[in-house]
Amino acid sequence: DLLEREVLPTGIMLGSLLQPIRQSLGSEEAVKVLAGVRSLWLQTRSEQQELEVDSRDKDWLGAWPGICAVAKPGGVSTEDTLARWALLLAMPLGTVSRLDLPTSGVLPFALGGDDSPEYWCLCGGKANETGVVTSPLRVVRSEGSVYAEPSSLGRAARTEYRVLSSFQAATLFSASAPFSLLEARPLTGRTHQIRVHLASIGLPILGDEAYGQPELNTLCPRLFLHCRRLRLLALDGQELCLEAPLPADLRGVLTSL
Repeated sequence: DLLEREVLPTGIMLGSLLQPIRQSLGSEEAVKVLAGVRSLWLQTRSEQQELEVDSRDKDWLGAWPGICAVAKPGGVSTEDTLARWALLLAMPLGTVSRLDLPTSGVLPFALGGDDSPEYWCLCGGKANETGVVTSPLRVVRSEGSVYAEPSSLGRAARTEYRVLSSFQAATLFSASAPFSLLEARPLTGRTHQIRVHLASIGLPILGDEAYGQPELNTLCPRLFLHCRRLRLLALDGQELCLEAPLPADLRGVLTSL
């Protein structure tokens, strides 16, 4: 009935509709409904004017059918970033993925998508050229704080990484300490997954006050974790690869070392 009257459902409305349709009428009917809504989304998007965003705003990465993306600064929450852009664009936005408060990088706002984020992080220690960490993780809540830890009682988690660069640098405690700049890909979405997994194998991320090493944190003004690249599938089938350059403060850390 919604499709016949061309009432455009939101992503949340569609999600609540598809589950009972699939259960009562089968997956094939649910796919038909999804295809119909997709065509309405595309038609509506094509009839809209281009989003008016100041081209001088360095945080704006672009817009496509059903998707826009921005570069989130470190120290700003995903929720505050969403609220800011919803106000600027004068339209409601929904999150596809989240970035922790101190994490910077690509942040998409979309009705749907298939993301495969790639993060850059600077770690203390010498890493193997490539690696996989599969320790289960559980969330612990204690005295108002939330953190994660490896545990056999936790949920399955998998993080893949590869070394982008390895080097030695002087610190307060060593004349020549090893460091590794990594590209990490979390294949599951557990709380603080990359940070906990890398710390658990002796590769703490610089600036990580929760899981890092105090002597290394003095070398970095904030968490050195940046969502460098995110791949999405737009509603029109276009494959998107969104990239956010490494911010100046993190580039400065690499230069200083």
